[in-house]
Amino acid sequence: MRVKKTINFFLLLAAFLAGACKEYPAPTPNPDPEPQDEPILEISVPGAYGAEGGNQCLQEGMQTSLLTYDGGAAWRMIQPSGCKVVSFSALPREMKAGDSISFLYRVSEQGITRVLRKYDDVKVLQVKDGLVWLKKDDTTYFLVEW
Repeated sequence: MRVKKTINFFLLLAAFLAGACKEYPAPTPNPDPEPQDEPILEISVPGAYGAEGGNQCLQEGMQTSLLTYDGGAAWRMIQPSGCKVVSFSALPREMKAGDSISFLYRVSEQGITRVLRKYDDVKVLQVKDGLVWLKKDDTTYFLVEW
């Protein structure tokens, strides 16, 4: 009798497991979002790209300075031989990827302001290795030393 109950138990268990072993369709994995293609992240030379007045990039013979003050910061590229200054002022003192910032962009030559523009809603793409990559739109980018 005990053997019969044990056999019945195993037959019942086998029937249960056989029913549980049906093939179910595999779940469809959620595709990872496509990484955004940001050409600026390939740029390693600080400057302004696509900004009003043309590209302004750090070149040999230029100097840079970073000034921090209560409530903000300013970064400048200075070309002594041409008396040219490219400045980014009213920057926030701290930035992280995903932030939206505003700043004042100025290009001066021989003491005369050639370009003066406030950029609003500029996205911080990346902060890494003393640099900050900024994007205004698909054609206007900035890379500043930090």
